Amino acid sequence: MKSRFLLALIALASLQVLGQNSQTTPAVPALPSDPLAFFELAVPHYDFSDPKLKPWHLKASYEIYNYDGKLATKGTWEYWWASPKVRRRSWERPGLSRTDWITADGTIFRKDSGEAPLYFERRLEDTILYPGPNYEMIKAGDLKLGLKTAAPGSGNLSCLTVTSKTEDNGKPRVVPLSTPPNYCFDPETMALMGSYSNQSLSKYSQFVVMQDHYLARRVTVQVGRQAMINISVDAIDGIDENDPALNPPADAVPLPGSAHYTSDSPPPAKLAGGKPLKQVSPQIIGLQRLHGVIFSCVQIGLDGKVRRVEVLSTPSRLVADAIVDAAKQWEFEPLTVDGKPVEMEFPIVINTIP
Repeated sequence: MKSRFLLALIALASLQVLGQNSQTTPAVPALPSDPLAFFELAVPHYDFSDPKLKPWHLKASYEIYNYDGKLATKGTWEYWWASPKVRRRSWERPGLSRTDWITADGTIFRKDSGEAPLYFERRLEDTILYPGPNYEMIKAGDLKLGLKTAAPGSGNLSCLTVTSKTEDNGKPRVVPLSTPPNYCFDPETMALMGSYSNQSLSKYSQFVVMQDHYLARRVTVQVGRQAMINISVDAIDGIDENDPALNPPADAVPLPGSAHYTSDSPPPAKLAGGKPLKQVSPQIIGLQRLHGVIFSCVQIGLDGKVRRVEVLSTPSRLVADAIVDAAKQWEFEPLTVDGKPVEMEFPIVINTIP
């Protein structure tokens, strides 16, 4: 697995860095050796919630592939930003039309038709605009950072590693992971070239500098060796802070409370529940003979019951069916954020590569 990651880094180092600048590349001072100081140096380039930004809009197109490598669907995603609190995001593709308006008081209004967005569609905002480690969780002390330089021949990328922290009897404890998430930067520009987590490799290229922030025009995500989504940012332009597109129409429906929570969400003041009450193991015969990565996502409703199971990568259709059948029987204690019930989702990754 380590050798496969190093090969991925070599590929990342060959990608085009800041190939289509819209502004002068920000000067990067001497790089610190302390992981947190390194991260603090990188954060300003990727903080798209920065209140100093002027209102802007982007439009991206994407292609999503299913686990047999065939094109599953393609669509467009648009994002309007007027301030850290006022935003809009829209998905359009065959079978799906959804728009969310986030207003100044924190209410999310939604207008949609057709099916629900797929896992990688739901993650478009984070994938394009917030690709690094969760800054809020780092500030809260829930994540520990490490810093390493990739091996010679891989472009000498500087990579942050991330491990989680929990507590044992009130004392902090670092949770070891077999493959900690890695976020690899070009040390000359501080451009994030790629990230690797949960057997998922994201590659970023063709950067532009927008208001002193880096934005990749091309993003690809793969799980194992299988391509999952290709993203192309086709247009970036400024807008007026009073752009009518930011106003929810009369038929948009307000969502109750905080409608969604994922492992990437900022830590809330009070997070309770979410513990499994019933879990059923999938009956997979001959798993040890399979070669590949099984990657699935489970969505839990406000009542703690499974609403949806998506299998994104699997070496066998029979494996996918077994995972779905088992996961649909799971039950959880309802999750609340700051006292309000929310939906939640989490990925399940099984690596069968020897």
